[in-house]
Amino acid sequence: MADVMMATVGRPHAVTLALLLAAALAVGAAAAGGQPGGMRDGGQGRTLLQEAKPAKLSAKLSVTPSPSIAAPPKPPKPAAGPSINFAIQAINATGVAAALVNETAATIFVPVDRAFESLAARLNVSRTELLKNARARDVLKLHIVPGEALTAANITALGNATLPSLLPGYNLTITALPNGTVTVTVPDSGVYGTVVKPDVPFNRSIVHIIDTVLLPPINATGGWPDLSVPSVKR
Repeated sequence: MADVMMATVGRPHAVTLALLLAAALAVGAAAAGGQPGGMRDGGQGRTLLQEAKPAKLSAKLSVTPSPSIAAPPKPPKPAAGPSINFAIQAINATGVAAALVNETAATIFVPVDRAFESLAARLNVSRTELLKNARARDVLKLHIVPGEALTAANITALGNATLPSLLPGYNLTITALPNGTVTVTVPDSGVYGTVVKPDVPFNRSIVHIIDTVLLPPINATGGWPDLSVPSVKR
């Protein structure tokens, strides 16, 4: 016994270290819920002797997509212009188109479709029958000034001009009014067309769309028996 006490007294530091280590282990077990297996690390459910495992995410990462870059807005479509389909059909059917080759410079006044419908109604014929009229070709020639591709600005600068039409012996008077309106007429016909859409390019020519079919002078209708209709001065 004395030998044990002497041994213990001779190793005071070893006893103290052993006691401290035992106390630490006991405290560690209590902190870990009293479960065996060694000291637990911070309540993470593992001992200091077990290798730390990376923590797993409890929920999936939510990735917020970056906002997409909006495409630039498309320019609005222009409003549809007046229909001139019948006029184009008439110019082709009567052969007048042959006078409007690519190299031709001309000022062309093209009536809208409803103007031909109005004329057909006044003559009590269909539009198809209107094309078959013996003077249909000449009527269309009244709408063309050859050799001059006049824009609305040119007409405004002229103010008022009487120029020969494509039909020999007949002229067109073109007038720019103070309010900017452009009118066209065959002198003495009593029929006036108003430009509703100016400056439509056609090869080397300029097209102005008008709201009326131009007709020959009243005193010339004797030679145009199928076009002897009451004229309305506008």
